[in-house]
Amino acid sequence: MSLVETVYQGEMDKVRGELCIMKNEKAVLESKLVGYDDIVEEVSPLKATVASLELEKIGLMDKIAMSNHTICVNFGRKDGSEMMNAEYNMGMHETDLPLYDPTRVQKMEELNTLVGRAGGSTTSTSGHGGSGEPRIVWCAG
Repeated sequence: MSLVETVYQGEMDKVRGELCIMKNEKAVLESKLVGYDDIVEEVSPLKATVASLELEKIGLMDKIAMSNHTICVNFGRKDGSEMMNAEYNMGMHETDLPLYDPTRVQKMEELNTLVGRAGGSTTSTSGHGGSGEPRIVWCAG
């Protein structure tokens, strides 16, 4: 006994229509895929360039860190202040102290000692309303 089912023409047309729609969608998706492959081909060299620039940036940062930097000590310009006296006593006039200079630490300690002796002065000597201590700014040297 064979089972044969009759499929009506309307149902066949409906299935054929859906198949045609799916084929069109497949073609659209395939064309998008080709476009994405082209984008990936364009982006890959850009990614490599960005990666190399990041490495160069890291290299430059290392070079900057290893290069001779200075600390710029900016003393306030206020007549009669204890800081001006400390500056005068140390023979320093808005100077640069090399970071790796062995005397830098000694000069900074002397400066801090002199500022510490001035003690409770509330007069701003750095021109920025601070506590009377010099403003230290990092500079490339």
